Amino acid sequence: MRRRALQALAPHLPPDLWPDALAAARVITSEWEQAEALQALAPHLPPSEQPTVYAEALAVACAIADKREQAEALQALAPHLPPSEQPTVNAQLLAASAIADEQKQAEALQALAPHPLPGEQPTPVAAHEIADKQVQAVVLQALCLPPSEQPAVFAQAFAVARAIRDEWARAAALRDLAPHLPSSEQPTVYAEALATACAVVDRQLRVHALRSLAPQLARNSNISSAQQLHLWHTTIHTLAARGRPRFLRDLAALTPWLAAIASPEELAEIAIAIRDVGRCWP
Repeated sequence: MRRRALQALAPHLPPDLWPDALAAARVITSEWEQAEALQALAPHLPPSEQPTVYAEALAVACAIADKREQAEALQALAPHLPPSEQPTVNAQLLAASAIADEQKQAEALQALAPHPLPGEQPTPVAAHEIADKQVQAVVLQALCLPPSEQPAVFAQAFAVARAIRDEWARAAALRDLAPHLPSSEQPTVYAEALATACAVVDRQLRVHALRSLAPQLARNSNISSAQQLHLWHTTIHTLAARGRPRFLRDLAALTPWLAAIASPEELAEIAIAIRDVGRCWP
């Protein structure tokens, strides 16, 4: 009740009542309601006092135990904070939203997306489309931080992706994560994603995993020609162990990748080799 009263009265209070209003807000026992009340009062105070009250509201919001309420408070506060503090607060917001629920995370992403910081690139749409929600949350958290702080958080995202037990889901998470990592780390992550996809036992899921990886491998300029060829030979050796019919289906799924790393002459030779081998390897 006190929070709502202060929110309603804030625009209409005369200056001589501001100290009393702040005192009333500070004795609210609920951290969420106290943060909301302080945030409502701050924009109506003299400009010299506003940063202190916003900082106080932020400290209270960070102490909120309920992650959904914390996400709501941080989402409301973030646009009013100094630019130097916004990356950290945005990261906290995304982390709290991910723990709360998917709807709250979506609201947080919608709130943050139109407001990149000065000199910051907007969050890539692809990051919003990462299928695994835990990996997505950590990636988005990293993208809200200054570049110097991102590597440690991306390493955390890699660890989260690698811990997924289902091989098909793990391959998908690694595939989605790779483009957001530093270029020097992408070959390693793509190699692990490819090896994981090859290990998927279900035939249809394996083909799907390989087919979704192939275009990314084909157009990734961060993987050198030597690395591409090594990956290709390792993959073919692994898939061939499953027998010719399954091997050919898996090979067809990788066609975009093969077309990118082989010359037309080499592609023709591969087609002839497949035909010839088929005569003695039914």
